[in-house]
Amino acid sequence: MAELLYAGEHLDCPNYDNRQRPSIEEIFYRQGDSCEVQPWVNKLIFVSEGELECSAALTGYYPIHSGQILFLPANRSLSCSIVKDTHITIIRLYEKIQLCDCFRLEDLKTSTYKSKGLHNDIGASQEEGKGISQKDCPYLLNVNPVMERYLELLNLCYRAGLRCRYYNEGKVRELMFILRAFYSKEQLARFFATALTTDTYFSQFVMSNYTRYNNLTDLAQAMGYTVSGFEKKFRKVFQCAPYAWMRRQRAREAYHCIKTSDLSLKQIGMIFGFSSHPAFIKFIRQNFGQTPGQIRKKITMAEMDRI
Repeated sequence: MAELLYAGEHLDCPNYDNRQRPSIEEIFYRQGDSCEVQPWVNKLIFVSEGELECSAALTGYYPIHSGQILFLPANRSLSCSIVKDTHITIIRLYEKIQLCDCFRLEDLKTSTYKSKGLHNDIGASQEEGKGISQKDCPYLLNVNPVMERYLELLNLCYRAGLRCRYYNEGKVRELMFILRAFYSKEQLARFFATALTTDTYFSQFVMSNYTRYNNLTDLAQAMGYTVSGFEKKFRKVFQCAPYAWMRRQRAREAYHCIKTSDLSLKQIGMIFGFSSHPAFIKFIRQNFGQTPGQIRKKITMAEMDRI
């Protein structure tokens, strides 16, 4: 392993990235482990070795193999079951996703590739009472030779103890250039589908921060909008009303918690702010056409079939 020179100076530097959720992180899991991920920011997960099964929001469990990359949007819960000993590298995107100075993420949405049936559910609406259907498994990128070399050096420096914030920021920018230069626009449009809007700065701020504010007024003020101005901007970007979008996010996260956690259904209802268990049952039935108990029973039976 490479030796980091002047390690003491590095550790004492104010730019040392010792946050609980650093920009770059390497994690090893053992077969049989499980984990829950609740990202506050957009995140890329690179699987260098092993295999895991993941479930996010409304999806069932899907496999991710060695050499694949997953994009996990902000505030989208992820449950993982480790099938084989697994080595992953996580890159958290604290800044706006910008592929290069001359090509924004928004440009993927307006490119001709978006006309080829690419799925984007960020602003999709659902008919009240008919439930939210399960989405297809997320599109995974494969690690190509250029990305493989990038990850090799990234992990080498991480293991040596190089955790400088400026270095990490540079590596994130380098990653964006690699994606821009060595992956097709069609691949990137599919990969980033859950983050594609006409204004990614606005949508990413909303997706990363909407749970931190008590009401729409506070969120609008935090972004420098009046309530009416915020609602107008929101409808333009997300193609739906703020209340409908937040309700849908709440429903998805509650569904995920029902199917993956060991908490009682009453506890889950309290976590998601319902004043009573009947109110929680009504909310879930309106969105999914089933009660929380029916959903959990169905998931349990599906899990038994997998054994």
